[in-house]
Amino acid sequence: MVENLLCLTLQERLSFTKPMSKSFLVSFIVPYHNEKRELLVRCIGSILATDLLEYEREILIIDDGSDSSLEDDIVSLSPGIKYIRQENRGQGEARNRGLDECQGEYVQFVDADDMLIASSYKHIVRPLREEKPDMIVFDYTTNESKTDACVKTRRTSGSRNMIRHNIKSPVWGYVFRRDIVDGLRFSSDTLTEDEEFTPLLMLRANKMIVTNEKAYFYRKREESLTTTSDFSKKEKRLNDFNKSIAKLHGISQGLEGDERKALVRRVEQLAMDYTFNTLALYGADDVFNSKTESLRKIGLYPLKLRAHTIKYLIFALVTRTSTGRRMIKHIIKNKKK
Repeated sequence: MVENLLCLTLQERLSFTKPMSKSFLVSFIVPYHNEKRELLVRCIGSILATDLLEYEREILIIDDGSDSSLEDDIVSLSPGIKYIRQENRGQGEARNRGLDECQGEYVQFVDADDMLIASSYKHIVRPLREEKPDMIVFDYTTNESKTDACVKTRRTSGSRNMIRHNIKSPVWGYVFRRDIVDGLRFSSDTLTEDEEFTPLLMLRANKMIVTNEKAYFYRKREESLTTTSDFSKKEKRLNDFNKSIAKLHGISQGLEGDERKALVRRVEQLAMDYTFNTLALYGADDVFNSKTESLRKIGLYPLKLRAHTIKYLIFALVTRTSTGRRMIKHIIKNKKK
């Protein structure tokens, strides 16, 4: 056998170190819609810079009906890139297409104008190889020249994590096993698809690693939905947020045990966020009352008096009176100045 190996070419010898099946460790799904070419190239470059070997990764660019295709430019960057172009259906459907097409053991979403931080992401890859968790939750930064803080890591389950801690909704903040998705998909025609997808997927993670490792660079958008001055966009997002809360509330009522506790806590936290954003967007109390009526009907407003966090409990108490709501609106107004 040794003598036979010596007769092989270098390329043939190296092939023995690669897995025979085309099963990637991580599938990177990058939805793309008219972002600047140089940002997409940087995004892909940051994925290629991770310590994943070529046969361990696949990169799927889901072009969601951009004005022009970048396929010829992009696929030449690496043989592991798959460029899929479809009609414009929105980010949720682009992500769904990626889930349908990917082949990796794990899935990582990356927005086309964001990047991975390779020096930190190696600490995400290692437990994927060695511990095989269902999900790893990590942190992000908005500063490319960030300094590493003291890294803390804990092991838990999705339900226990949601019962005891607030969670971040952006789907790019975690990497997860593809097999726990099991038919779960992003809602279309909504601006709050992450709010629905993230907690429902997290409930399926029995083995979870949570770390404050800043492995993702989030680029602040000048006209994002959270910073835009367009009132109609803000109102659309708030209305979608309301529908997502109602959907998750309905699902929580059919759960039991820790899963129910976890999703109920998440729903009540989202109800607090919705209440705050409604106060910020609408001035008149009568408008606020009409916008929270749907939450009243399902018992989510007035906010439940629970000690999820000190901030939540204080906010729940203050917003029970018109005087308290006026005080919060006054604080919000002064912060905008």
